[in-house]
Amino acid sequence: MNSEDIKRLYDSAFPAIFAFVVKNSGKKEDAEDIFQDAMLVFYKRTKRADFELTSKPETFLYAVARNLWLKKLRSPRLVEVTSAAEAVLTVEDDLDEADFQALRERLYRTKFAELDSDCQHVIKLFLEGKTMKEIAKTLDYGSEGYAKKKKFTCKEKLFSLIKADAAFSYLSS
Repeated sequence: MNSEDIKRLYDSAFPAIFAFVVKNSGKKEDAEDIFQDAMLVFYKRTKRADFELTSKPETFLYAVARNLWLKKLRSPRLVEVTSAAEAVLTVEDDLDEADFQALRERLYRTKFAELDSDCQHVIKLFLEGKTMKEIAKTLDYGSEGYAKKKKFTCKEKLFSLIKADAAFSYLSS
């Protein structure tokens, strides 16, 4: 799928997804996020050997996006769906674990990007397996104790950003 195909798919599928999300207590940003998540599911499904598309791609994307949005609405923090009929899911099957993992990773990467560059650097070095002593030296912190405190503070900030996102409750259930 090239960028022109993606643009055409966006132009034909997004308006219906946007209308559904907005009609059901969402905003444009919510619709864009849900559309991206649905595209990710679509892409992963098309890579499976056993996948057979039995509808138009737009229909499949709409069904996945609808399923994702309805699950998000069912979280206790959000408002009710506009009609009881909308609560019945018609998607062929639930997202599998690989899809959820991809969505979790997307949430992590999005929130990681919101951290300041110093926190990003500390966490990257830590995840690369660097010791606190090496991190302190690399970032010129002066002491291993300060590097440890900085890593703790940055991780707490990242966890706070992730937990504050509405997608967290959906993905952690």
